[in-house]
Amino acid sequence: MRRKAFTLVEILVVIVVIGMIMAFLVPSALQSMRTANVKACDANFRAIDSAIAMCMAERRDGTANGCGAQANLLTYLPNGAWPVCPVTPGVAYTVTAGATAAAMPTTTTSRAAHFNANGTHM
Repeated sequence: MRRKAFTLVEILVVIVVIGMIMAFLVPSALQSMRTANVKACDANFRAIDSAIAMCMAERRDGTANGCGAQANLLTYLPNGAWPVCPVTPGVAYTVTAGATAAAMPTTTTSRAAHFNANGTHM
């Protein structure tokens, strides 16, 4: 008795079906990864802003002296390390010191380098 094997047409149909499934799944998976990276970048900004706020709250005189320096903020950041942008690794997060000693340092210029005016990541 002969053993029945798959025909060439059956194999091609399976390959086409798998290809169609992949055509739908790959773009949505890539979009999900990009969205997760943008959310992680935004969370990094929130962590830096929180570190600035904690540094200023710890100062008894209410000034922001030293709170704009990256080295001074490391103790307030998770893992004690400066965060890295997962979307654009070459663009660093920066902290701009306030105009006066009492002004709070900000990450506004760094946000402008990371996000467009409509809020999408560059």
